[in-house]
Amino acid sequence: MKYIVPFVLLVTSLNAWASLSGSYSTPPDSLSNIVFSVTGLDDKIILERRGELYAAVYMDKVERSEFASYIAWGADDLQDSECLVMPLTPQVKIEEIVASKGRDVVAVTATDKSTLRFIDEQNTKSFIRLPKFKIRQVLCVSENVIPRLKSNAFFYNHAFGVVPVIER
Repeated sequence: MKYIVPFVLLVTSLNAWASLSGSYSTPPDSLSNIVFSVTGLDDKIILERRGELYAAVYMDKVERSEFASYIAWGADDLQDSECLVMPLTPQVKIEEIVASKGRDVVAVTATDKSTLRFIDEQNTKSFIRLPKFKIRQVLCVSENVIPRLKSNAFFYNHAFGVVPVIER
């Protein structure tokens, strides 16, 4: 009986990210070559790209609308999409920054949201404050084709902009 509860908790947490789990890449005819995967690790959603890990969290409706406005889309353009947001900085580097600031690494990185809060806090303390989507990456997947892209999925970061991706 003691093994049933952890199993139920594991299944519940796996369902939270299962809809976006998988491997993604830019289409073969794309000018950029982005390859990444979304998996779960220790009850966290992890995006892995070029060997670097990024802790991700689902965006709520308000965040999706804010992001759509940031990229100059309509507020409802991502209404039917599931989107993950994560720091632009890899998890290992965030842990180094947290430790260098004398903060508790385990507490700051305990959840994906606490990691994003730390990044936002550091941004507000910096000399030049950047818009939050310049220091974040986003993966959005929709069951329907997103008309602006003629694709049902895209990856965004400040360096690449909005790039259509396909599930592999």
